[in-house]
Amino acid sequence: MKKRQGMGYGLMILAGLFLWNPIVGMVDVLPDLIGYLLLLVGLSAVADLHERVREARERFRTIAWIALGEIAAQLFIRFFLSATTSSEDIYQQNTPIWILLFSFVITVLECYFLIPAYRDLFRSLGRLAEQKEAAHLRQNARSGMRYDRMATFSIVFIIGKNLLSLLPELAALSTYAYYQAGTATNDWYFYIRAIRLFAFLPALVLTAWWLTAWIRLFASANKDGAFQSALRRDYEARILPNQGLLLGRKLRLSFLFARLGVAMLPTFMLSWEGFGERQLYFGVELLPDFAATAFLFASIYLLGKFDCVRKIELWFAGGAFSVGLIKWIVCISYYQTFTAVQARYLTNAYRLMTTLTILTIASSLMTAALFLLYFLRILRLINIERSLVSQKEYRGRMVWLFVLLSGITAGNIVDQILRPWVGWIWWIPLLLTVAMILVLSSVFSDLSSDLAVRYPTENTYPVSAE
Repeated sequence: MKKRQGMGYGLMILAGLFLWNPIVGMVDVLPDLIGYLLLLVGLSAVADLHERVREARERFRTIAWIALGEIAAQLFIRFFLSATTSSEDIYQQNTPIWILLFSFVITVLECYFLIPAYRDLFRSLGRLAEQKEAAHLRQNARSGMRYDRMATFSIVFIIGKNLLSLLPELAALSTYAYYQAGTATNDWYFYIRAIRLFAFLPALVLTAWWLTAWIRLFASANKDGAFQSALRRDYEARILPNQGLLLGRKLRLSFLFARLGVAMLPTFMLSWEGFGERQLYFGVELLPDFAATAFLFASIYLLGKFDCVRKIELWFAGGAFSVGLIKWIVCISYYQTFTAVQARYLTNAYRLMTTLTILTIASSLMTAALFLLYFLRILRLINIERSLVSQKEYRGRMVWLFVLLSGITAGNIVDQILRPWVGWIWWIPLLLTVAMILVLSSVFSDLSSDLAVRYPTENTYPVSAE
């Protein structure tokens, strides 16, 4: 007998494995973003069956974007600000203050967003289990309140985890008072490793305790066969027959991937040259072309549910991804050895820069070609759904998208060619990319509204909102 597919509770267990660990000095070994994404996927089926679960899931969707911003801030502070700090006076620089500011902002944001999110999540899952008379709520005298207890425990976990991460970083305030103002007798940041270790031990106990409770709760729910079967029957009866709902979600997910692909189009270099006796070079392309290609092809694949993926799209996607990846590797290799200016007068730098320029031209043109194929796919979708969509409303904006794409591609190529002499051209494709995202978002927004009748985004028949 074929085993029935679960309802996402197994993924929720995996999500906890990425959400529990304490953060020490901005070091998050298991990124929370992965945990939130797993939680979103795990809750997707149950959210269709209960309105309050759906509302809690939307809260975690917002938190996932905050977690993405956390990763960007960590990379900026660790790999840019720390790289530009001299080893002789690291304690007098601004890096510890930036870490303190980061920890404070994250503490405020997580307490503000996560406390109501976890509270709503466990209360709504508890109500859903009560409606289905789940057996894992009747294991012993205390089982009936286990979801409510988990909600309370999660609030304690969030506050304790963030405060124990923030408190050690307050030692950075004594650094300024000791070196600059002269009002402190000790620089406590000199002992930051010992202070962080002292705070890490209770944080580890608290978070491990929370993880144990998390796993026990969702494991018991996942093993409750009657409960899982009841949820599966409701899902098969109410959701799976609604093909318009499932296709509508794939359509909007493809639009999100396309926006992310556009956001990766400009060439944004993070580079730094050593100072004094330090001849350290560092440079990386933060928005690589191969990432833009990957996101765009994911969008094309999802739209293949409406119009099959064509061979020419596969060829251009594979070519653009391969060339873009090689270009990214060569770019890192160049900036670990030379600066952009050295390509003017050093033979080896000039040759490697020429190779990088050729790869940039090829990658930019192939990525632009893939985007043109994507625009044609959108036009075909509009033509397929012409009974719901007015084609005239979109043609003008599609022309603007073509113009902006051409400007971004030309800007990236010119920026790479003139980079040894001019360092500001990258602003042009960056601004054009912002304009392209706005135009593309307006197209997707209107298209989603026009197709909402046939491809809705939400289940209109949830089991209960209580």
